Amino acid sequence: MKKYVKTNLKASSQTRWSAKHVAVNALLNNLPEIAEALEEVKQTSRAPEAKCEAGHLLTAIKDFKFILNLTIWANILREINRGNIEIQKEDIIFSRSVALMDGLLKTLQKMRQNPMEHWIKEAGEIAEKSSVDPILQKKRISKRKKHFDEMCQDELQTLQPVQLFSKEIMMVFDRIISEIKKRFDCATMLNLNFAFLNGTNILKMSIEELQKYGADLARKYERDLSAVEFCQELYVFKEQAPLLFGDIGIKVKKANGFYLLQQIYEHDLQDAFPNICIALRIYSTLPTTSASYEQSFSKLKLIKNYLRSSMSQERL
Repeated sequence: MKKYVKTNLKASSQTRWSAKHVAVNALLNNLPEIAEALEEVKQTSRAPEAKCEAGHLLTAIKDFKFILNLTIWANILREINRGNIEIQKEDIIFSRSVALMDGLLKTLQKMRQNPMEHWIKEAGEIAEKSSVDPILQKKRISKRKKHFDEMCQDELQTLQPVQLFSKEIMMVFDRIISEIKKRFDCATMLNLNFAFLNGTNILKMSIEELQKYGADLARKYERDLSAVEFCQELYVFKEQAPLLFGDIGIKVKKANGFYLLQQIYEHDLQDAFPNICIALRIYSTLPTTSASYEQSFSKLKLIKNYLRSSMSQERL
């Protein structure tokens, strides 16, 4: 394989989007070279199992439907990976991560609306390099016994290959979009709860609006915030913030919550606005990412392994 392919081919990860992106891109960008390598193995290998497996893989990647799927998946993963990289930066703030996810959803929805001819044209250019006809072949559908409540003519048999593939890929887009929406709906709601705590909204909103949002937030964090004192602090902060911060007062109009928190501490105003500081600290420390799997190299796994080994040594 190294004779034809200059880059390393990676296995698709079940947990890391960036690893999926790297694996699919490596396969898509080196498809002609991989086909040549498999052809050589098929023709020259003395091991029957290797020849058989190479033949099956070659048949699979020489199928235009496979190339079309790979092309669409590479485009989806590219956008997801771009957002993933931005969200994992050290200086990312919560509102920025929510905006990135909103942009990702809009991008995926726009990709979903692309006509199938767009994807076929893009995949056709790759198929041409691999000497594959850019045509979706109609495969024979096995007949089965129908039940009494089914229609006489199966819907799938009446669809053309392009229509059938379009139906399948729309289901993929819908699933991805719905999963991203489900995972970040909570983040969007949290961001709305704290959205009034930035320079633009503090200066633009009326006192009544600020105090309403402040009271709502205090009810949700009643153990941390005093509703009465918080509303009073918002009233004073709105009127005096540009003056209290001196020369940088003009920047308050465009400041995010983390910047406001920094300025409060730099000017030693945390005792004057304790509840605002607490609210901004909560907002600034909200996690921007979540993980549903534990990586083998994660810090938690290392700690668990250390505790297990220490415990066994004590018992010995």
